[in-house]
Amino acid sequence: MTKKKKRIWRKWSEDDLKLLEEIYPIKKTKEVAAQLGRSCSSVINKACEMGLRNKWSDNDLKLLKKLFPIKETNEVAEILKKTTDAVSYKAHVMGLKKMGKGKWSDEELKLLKEIFPVKRTKEVLGILGRTHSSVSYKAQMMGLKKVRRGKWSNEEIKLLKKLFPVKKTKEVAKILGMTPTSVSSQAFEMGFKKVSTSPRWTNKEIVLLKKLYPTTTAKDVAAQMGRPLISIIYKIQCLGLNKQRKDIWSKANITLLKKLYPSENIDDLVKTFGRTKHSIQKRASVLGISKNRK
Repeated sequence: MTKKKKRIWRKWSEDDLKLLEEIYPIKKTKEVAAQLGRSCSSVINKACEMGLRNKWSDNDLKLLKKLFPIKETNEVAEILKKTTDAVSYKAHVMGLKKMGKGKWSDEELKLLKEIFPVKRTKEVLGILGRTHSSVSYKAQMMGLKKVRRGKWSNEEIKLLKKLFPVKKTKEVAKILGMTPTSVSSQAFEMGFKKVSTSPRWTNKEIVLLKKLYPTTTAKDVAAQMGRPLISIIYKIQCLGLNKQRKDIWSKANITLLKKLYPSENIDDLVKTFGRTKHSIQKRASVLGISKNRK
């Protein structure tokens, strides 16, 4: 049995926070997470901590009100281009609830018992006209389980070998008539991997990345090197590169901050100290310095 890899906690840099503040209100959480090279839960927690919110338009709210009671939450999330957590929370705030079909009839229970073990859950939902949560809960209460599929045929393996590297797992699963989990497991067992669309890193590029990253934002590095931001972030993690620490304030800088902060504009202070607004305001708060009242 393979052990699960532990996730390594990574501190949020000033550049990360700045980028999060810029893109979180206008992009999907999954896109933000990919761009920052972090998990969705990490992004959501930090956004909440910073008071950031995904904006809901009037059209979004109307569509949510119309769709939530009759469709699966993940379907609504896909239509609205938001996370399931965001959809569930907004529906809860608006007091929206799922429409139930009432009690299960004897015919429905008999049919569920017959088809649940051998058919995909999506097909069962279509046949019974019930939600995923309703079907899953009832199957669990009845002790129903999926029948394990037999061995893969040679034709299926050949098709998997051909399709898996170049197509999305969901597409491959649909073509083969299997679940994405089954496809992923078999591909892993056979050693099949996805073909990377990005070209391999050359030694010159790695040297340049090591030179630029400690003092330049990942976004600027991506622009200079002509690579996607996610490619840059992934390579940075693989190489274990870190930013040069800017959080250590010298005595001279602290003295200057005490002198300038009460009267100077924050934008001027950013230029003077070469730091972000967040960094300057945080240090001023720690030192107990405040702006002069006009």
